[in-house]
Amino acid sequence: MGTLAKEPESQKRGFIFSVDTMAALFVSLILVLAAYAVMLKAQPDTSAYDAQRVAAGLLASLEKGGDLALAINTSSTGFFAGKLGALPSSMCGRLTVRDSAGSPVLSSSTDCMCVAQKVIAKRSVAIAGATPAFYIAELEVCGK
Repeated sequence: MGTLAKEPESQKRGFIFSVDTMAALFVSLILVLAAYAVMLKAQPDTSAYDAQRVAAGLLASLEKGGDLALAINTSSTGFFAGKLGALPSSMCGRLTVRDSAGSPVLSSSTDCMCVAQKVIAKRSVAIAGATPAFYIAELEVCGK
C-alpha cells in the first residue's frame, strides 16, 4: 500500500506565517478605519457659526446704512428685499422689526424653506424724533 507523502516542514511554516500576516493586516485596517471615523466625528460643525456671522453682519449693515430707521419711519419693507436677496444662495432669511412692547412692526422674508437649524441675530434701533422710540430688529437665518 502506498504511503502518504508528508509535506515538508518549511511549507507548513510558510502557510502559518501568511495566515498570521493576513490577520494582522485585517486588524490594522479595522483600527485605521475606526480612527478615521472618530476623526470625522470630531470635526466641529461651523454652519451655525457662519449663519450667525452673516446675520449679524447684515443687521449691522442695515443699521449703519440707516435702512432700518428709514424703513421704520416710512413703514416700508422695500429696503429689506434687496438686502435679504444678498444672502448666500444656501441661506434663507426673515427680518422682523419689533417695537418696545415686542409686537411686530415690519416683516420681510426670502421665498424659500428652511431645512437646517435657525439662527437669530438681534440688533436694537433707537429712533430719535418728536417721540423717541426703541425697536429691535431680528434676523432669522437658516440653511435651505
